[in-house]
Amino acid sequence: MRMTDAVALLDKLPGARVHRSWWVARDAVEGSSSIGGRTTLCLATGITAPVSRALRPSIAQGWFL
Repeated sequence: MRMTDAVALLDKLPGARVHRSWWVARDAVEGSSSIGGRTTLCLATGITAPVSRALRPSIAQGWFL
């Protein structure tokens, strides 16, 4: 399945596509970090999700950062 199609199925769930192969649930985000111009999201599972440069502005205006 293409990521675009998978994200479309998740449209009604609180979350967002943060990188070309990452979709993150809103409740899973515990914090964010920016080091050297790279932004990442810290998730409840201990995983760090990258945030793409192209998607960073829309996420920052939303509810992650």
